[in-house]
Amino acid sequence: LPKIYTHVHAMARILDDSVKNGVFGDKDLIKVQETLKKIYEAEHAEEEESESDSKSAKKETKKKKEADEEIDAMGEETKPTTFLKRQLNRIITAGLQAMKESDPQNLFLNPVTDAIAPGYSKVIKKPMSISTMESKIENNVYNSIEEWSSDVKLMFKNCADYNQGKAGQWFRGEAGRQLKVFKDEIVPQAKRLYLVELKKRNPDDDVLKRKREDEPKTPEIYPLPALAKKRKIIETQEFTLSMPALASMLLADPFVVRLLLDRVLRSLRI
Repeated sequence: LPKIYTHVHAMARILDDSVKNGVFGDKDLIKVQETLKKIYEAEHAEEEESESDSKSAKKETKKKKEADEEIDAMGEETKPTTFLKRQLNRIITAGLQAMKESDPQNLFLNPVTDAIAPGYSKVIKKPMSISTMESKIENNVYNSIEEWSSDVKLMFKNCADYNQGKAGQWFRGEAGRQLKVFKDEIVPQAKRLYLVELKKRNPDDDVLKRKREDEPKTPEIYPLPALAKKRKIIETQEFTLSMPALASMLLADPFVVRLLLDRVLRSLRI
């Protein structure tokens, strides 16, 4: 149970003991007040913890999204050089090796022919396989991770489109499983590695940097911070207390607690 229920149970036990003994002294009053403080402190702590978890989850999602956007933007803006294209081919080759390991039956290794799957060429107009992608790497066809990712998605889509009905249920499921592995594990790792290659120091960048340093520096002008708007206090605004807050205020008053307990004790004696 949450901590708040533990404190409520403790306060109920204190009140029960006082009713049984027929006495509610100063020590009992102090215990009740301390328990009430713990109840509202525990409730506030649980709210802060849930808010903190929600904020941290949103922050992680935002960081991941920003990292993917940075990789995609750099990949689009940067035209692959000979060296960068060689590194890209190396990364994609490693990704294809990981795909082979997740495909123990070699379902997607070689191109599908009509002899293996009757009528395949009539249904699938753009066939794709791992060996086809390996050939494209040898011919330096790929210019980005996204181009390779599109071919992989096409390969799994072809499998799902051809294998319809109950007979193709297992093939569709296997395509979905391997696509999930590709999206969740292989592509993110490939993008991170490619981003590292994009960020590596370029000799041309150093020359441009030296030219900028030689140029006369102009004073930087920063805009003044905007004035913070003062909060207006509305005098006519009505403030209402919730029932739990009102109850806690009354129970925190020793006089009110004594009146309530005297009333309880009298009713029990009658």
